[in-house]
Amino acid sequence: MTTQLGAIAGPALGGVALAAFDLSGAYGGATAAIVVSTLLLTRLPALPPVPDDDEPEDAEKAGALASIGEALRFVRGNQVIAGVLLIDLFATGFGLPQTLFPQMVDERFHGGPEMVGALAAAPAVGALIASITSGWTGHVRKPGAALIAAVLALGVAYIGFGLSPNLAVALLFLAAVGAVDSISEILRRALLQHHTPDRLQGRVTSLWLAQSSTGYSLGSTTSGIAAGFVGPGLAIIGAGALCVISVAGLAAAAPGLRAATLGVSSTSDPDGVIGGTEEPLGNRQG
Repeated sequence: MTTQLGAIAGPALGGVALAAFDLSGAYGGATAAIVVSTLLLTRLPALPPVPDDDEPEDAEKAGALASIGEALRFVRGNQVIAGVLLIDLFATGFGLPQTLFPQMVDERFHGGPEMVGALAAAPAVGALIASITSGWTGHVRKPGAALIAAVLALGVAYIGFGLSPNLAVALLFLAAVGAVDSISEILRRALLQHHTPDRLQGRVTSLWLAQSSTGYSLGSTTSGIAAGFVGPGLAIIGAGALCVISVAGLAAAAPGLRAATLGVSSTSDPDGVIGGTEEPLGNRQG
């Protein structure tokens, strides 16, 4: 919720700053905020890792590459975790590139920087509302299937934004983008944490965050190139269509992800969906 509040206030204030001052003033304010945040982080106490009884005896002697390799092998052998990482890559790599907002505002909506700020803040508004009302996600029986549905809805919302004829419709679709993305992130985090052993939590989460950040950069780059040829609207529609197609293909290839739950133990799950013993993608029979 605090992240979404910042995502709402930041773009809105950025648009106002651009309109009232210039690029130097806007970036100067952002730089000052980063400096203050960094200074606040220095006040945090030391947080050394707690030893894990399940950690192999030679784990401390292993180098960084060996440690990362262990996490990669775990991800490759666990259909739920691999599926979550892939579906997140599809959502970001074929996701909504905010870098196209200025071009959309200029060419379709004929507005200024304030409108760009409104477009950038709209997904956060939807995400905040979804976060506040997200208690129902704790009662979903098959969060894996719900995650697939949420990211499919995300792709459809991308397409709707690309087709939007005016600002009001665009803002509604962007709010929907934020809402379903927030729900999908809640489900992704829950599945990652539940299906990852404690000693691998940090490394698997790091892999997830790294590929998520890379996916956003990749999506912005490819959509920017596509917009140069077909315009921002068609580029966003294409990204949404690729997201839908990719997620549908993953859902068909990963029955373990479709059936994944957040059960307390794997004793009642003979197929190994809960306990983290899933086979790699494509190796399981439906």
